[in-house]
Amino acid sequence: MKPKLLFINNMAAPYQVKFCYALQDYFEAEMWFYTHLESNRPKWWSIPLGDKCKVLEGSKFHPILNYSNPNLLSKTKDFDPDIVVAGGFFFPSQWQVKNWCKKNGKTYIALGERISYVGYSKMGRLIKSLIKKCSAFLYKDIDLFLAMGEKPMEQAINEFGLSREKVVLARYPQDIDTNLTHSLRETTKAPVIIFPNRLDKSYNPLFALEVFRVFNEKYPNSVLKMNELGEMKEACIDFINKSNLSDNVQFLNGITSWDDLPSVYKEAHIGLFTATDSNGPNSLIECMASGTGIVLSDQIYNTEVYCKHDLNCYRLPLEVSKFVNALENYVLIDGLLKSHGKISKELVSERSVINTAKFYADIINNYHQR
Repeated sequence: MKPKLLFINNMAAPYQVKFCYALQDYFEAEMWFYTHLESNRPKWWSIPLGDKCKVLEGSKFHPILNYSNPNLLSKTKDFDPDIVVAGGFFFPSQWQVKNWCKKNGKTYIALGERISYVGYSKMGRLIKSLIKKCSAFLYKDIDLFLAMGEKPMEQAINEFGLSREKVVLARYPQDIDTNLTHSLRETTKAPVIIFPNRLDKSYNPLFALEVFRVFNEKYPNSVLKMNELGEMKEACIDFINKSNLSDNVQFLNGITSWDDLPSVYKEAHIGLFTATDSNGPNSLIECMASGTGIVLSDQIYNTEVYCKHDLNCYRLPLEVSKFVNALENYVLIDGLLKSHGKISKELVSERSVINTAKFYADIINNYHQR
């Protein structure tokens, strides 16, 4: 009989829903979400949940603390899983689930990213720091911590005080099967550059536009396609108009479903990632699986395994001239797009939904069966 697994997540992202069904090969699994979609996600992210994924009614969102749900513990008891995998240290109601697991001989596994203080006020940083210390105490007896990258792995050990034996380097599932079938790109003087991240301050879209403005002076037939959502869209439109780039910059506003996304990457030659602080966006791996060239900021963390400077991408400090030179390399060096794209596909293929389900099953069963 397969072990019974409960996976708790914040939001029903399409790749998580698909991941739940891939896990059925190894577990009797259900995935529960605090909300179907968060407000900063487009409506086309919503896909059918099927019978194994559920949105918890009565969930509430709290600034800094994140989500809670008064019914989570009772529903967990009713489901009676052998294993719980829960995303987020800071979610208040998950502490009760952890205690129930420890009391009843169940396996409790936490999952998390690097905790960043960027964008918080001085008081917000203080409160979050105190919550982090409290969480480190309350969750010190978890069975395992799945770190979503090298930085959160270091943080779990050095700041949360978890033993190295309890911390495992893991990853998110990526819905990239279609992208991996895309053909490698030909060298061109009219590249399509994609900026797939939200137009939010941390993703630095105005820097990306300045890079493109300079690049476009040399290569006037180039095109930049940008995400259409985010708090800085008006500022981006203003920049585009003032720089006379309206014929060369397009917003990705024709997407109507999650399944439209692969075709967006297929049309691009280069992915541009200019974040000032990021745990590593899914869109980066989606670009790489498709085979685009990659130019990214050195402030994007947890990407060292698959983003190797000069081998399959350009990983650079946030200097306009360096980014422009990297984009130009993809135009001037014949075959560079193909060679980088080929290596990128190889490096991220293991991160597909199906491969990641097996990866998680190996980790979880290795611990659970001790």
